[in-house]
Amino acid sequence: MADQQTKTKLPEQFQPTEKIRTHGLKNRLMIYSRKTAGGKNGDWFMASPPLTITQGECDELTDRLEATSSDKQDELSRT
Repeated sequence: MADQQTKTKLPEQFQPTEKIRTHGLKNRLMIYSRKTAGGKNGDWFMASPPLTITQGECDELTDRLEATSSDKQDELSRT
């Protein structure tokens, strides 16, 4: 969202789900991203680790998600 209080969405040309997915790939994460109801209900992404994931792997996944989020925030601050 461009503004969480007013629920203003990011401009369509910004492609938030695609950019999160791309940043995830840079951090060695495969992220499934899409718009809900064609964007009417917002954008979302999902990381789905195997059910056999260990605690160490969960920590690594969290670190990679945090790096992806940080990369996206850095990109937003430059625009």
